[in-house]
Amino acid sequence: MIKIKIVGGDHTGWSIDEDKKNIIYFLKKIKNVKLTKNIFKANVYFFVWYNQLLYKKYFIFSVLKKIFNKKIIAVVTNDILLNDLDFNKIKKKVDLWISPNKKISNFLKENEIDFFELPFYVSNKKFYKLNLCKEDILKKIGVDYLKIKNKTLIGSFQRDSLSSDLNKPKWQKDPDFLVKIAKKLPNNFLWVLAGPRRHYLINEFKKNNINFIFVGDENFIENNKDDINHNNLSKEKINYLYNLIDFYVVSSKSESGPKAILESCLTKTLIFSTDVGLAKDFLFPNLIIKNENDFIKKIEKINEVDINKIIEFNYEKVINILDENKYLKSIENIFKRI
Repeated sequence: MIKIKIVGGDHTGWSIDEDKKNIIYFLKKIKNVKLTKNIFKANVYFFVWYNQLLYKKYFIFSVLKKIFNKKIIAVVTNDILLNDLDFNKIKKKVDLWISPNKKISNFLKENEIDFFELPFYVSNKKFYKLNLCKEDILKKIGVDYLKIKNKTLIGSFQRDSLSSDLNKPKWQKDPDFLVKIAKKLPNNFLWVLAGPRRHYLINEFKKNNINFIFVGDENFIENNKDDINHNNLSKEKINYLYNLIDFYVVSSKSESGPKAILESCLTKTLIFSTDVGLAKDFLFPNLIIKNENDFIKKIEKINEVDINKIIEFNYEKVINILDENKYLKSIENIFKRI
């Protein structure tokens, strides 16, 4: 019997908390695996966020590993290619790394680090194509149809302001790239923004007279207050938004995901992304963008490509791995390695 202690979380209901919830869901389905909250009874510590091994409060896990031969599994939740200093500090503490994309897998392989490649889990029961028109979706989320009438809708649902200073951008997400794109698009494009800590981007959009709607309570942004516990929308509402927009844009410079790529694919939403994280693992090659000019060129030629074929390509790539039964088998294989 393998007794596992799950470690980690960001306590905001955002990405890391979702990862924790998912791993618990799958581990409960595996025979000969038992979850425990007792650090002494556990023989495996599963860190859903590898960075936490850097913190003093988690030092006890490294000590117990050394004394009692406990095993540590850690998920690469950041782009360690750009954070190799942190990685080098803790790499010897981890027995098996979970790599979410091929870029990180290649890095671990080159450094002779034991790993198992598995992307983050996104449920196709929560993110899927709806049989609803835009008018019906807008009624569900409480947005006036006149605000989006005759507009091409671009989505962005990421968290891209710093928690320490909401007026500054989170460099990994690169919201300035979205501003550069927005400046080059004609007025019939409308940005649909959602998610907490969008302060920097929304203020930049206002400065540059860029058309957008924010699905949430904008009072927090106007008053420069943290909205992490208020504008964190439900999965159901985010699914509506994916089904509403015409396409999504990932602007990030550094990620191990992002999950928005997987969510877009499952909802059959057209998506463009920088060459970040798992983008090349799942997206049709032409959807990877180099810069804002490259993006604009691809948008201008969008009518020359078979969009449905591209969307189906993305969907099949993702569902082939994120099918619940297949994913469960992958989780089982992780523990066969320990």
